Amino acid sequence: MTSYTMDNIIFSLHHRVTTLFLAISCLLVGLRQYLGHPIDCLAQGMNSRTIDLYCWIQSTFTLQLTSAKVEEAYPGVGSSSGSGQDVVRHHKYYQWIFFVLLLQTLMFYTPGYLWKMWEGGRIQQLTQDLNPSSFTASVSSDHLATIKQYFGGNFRLLHTNYAYKFFLCEVLNFVNVVSQMYLTDRLLGYRFLDYGLRVIRAGNELQEEEEEVVFPKVAKCSFYMFGPSGSLARHDTLCVLPLNILNEKIYLFFWFWFVCLAVVSGLGLLLRLCTFHPEVRLLVLHNHARFTPTVHLRAICHSYDLGDWFYLCLLAKNLDPVVCRDLLRELATKL
Repeated sequence: MTSYTMDNIIFSLHHRVTTLFLAISCLLVGLRQYLGHPIDCLAQGMNSRTIDLYCWIQSTFTLQLTSAKVEEAYPGVGSSSGSGQDVVRHHKYYQWIFFVLLLQTLMFYTPGYLWKMWEGGRIQQLTQDLNPSSFTASVSSDHLATIKQYFGGNFRLLHTNYAYKFFLCEVLNFVNVVSQMYLTDRLLGYRFLDYGLRVIRAGNELQEEEEEVVFPKVAKCSFYMFGPSGSLARHDTLCVLPLNILNEKIYLFFWFWFVCLAVVSGLGLLLRLCTFHPEVRLLVLHNHARFTPTVHLRAICHSYDLGDWFYLCLLAKNLDPVVCRDLLRELATKL
């Protein structure tokens, strides 16, 4: 089955590649969380299943100690320094990671779905008999005449709306990736936006300790119950969080991916703004129609508006180079 190109590389990075990465991450976390054993706490004579469920629901916590003299069994796990300035960090985000990843998967897929719905298969209908692997000379000539007649009609307003819908989806992609960075930052206690930078600055020796701050492998949990005398007794226990081994790798990857994707998408929007100038449109169209003489491309870019140019760029991506050259040459000759 022949595939048709209806977008560009940056657009595909959003609704295809990123959606795939998020879906795989969501699947891995879901399997580990719901079919595995995401938390294991020391029961200390109590029912281990009860303690595990309680600490998973109520959250675990670690300490940021102000005194360097206090020993820690693990990073963030130690006795209070007694200064009253120790920072307690509660960790409940791991309950929501699966659902947030699922939501992010849908959010990255949405702009691509909107564009596919708005595009409506127009490029496929115009180029279905002109695919390089299937067209013949007679069919090519007849269908090429149909495309010329199509561009000779009054379709400019349709092309303009068509182009601006795609541009809107590009803006949605950029807004979405930036929004997802802030959503993830909120989920992880406002420690995601600079997470990758902190890991890089920490170096190899301190990288694990830096990751422990956000994704602790061992944390504390306090369980309260009434003792034999009827007084309230507090039980402190240690909890191992093997799920965070996976979480830290996932979010370190997505930090770099989201940053690179946001930068590339921002540059793509700047290039899109530049295409309102005919000479920039000429450079872009020449990249898709290399066999077509520049004089013909210049005539098209200076005579057709932005919507027509965008439509021709998509056609050029899906046409055989020779057929594309003949089409653009005849359109330019009429101009």
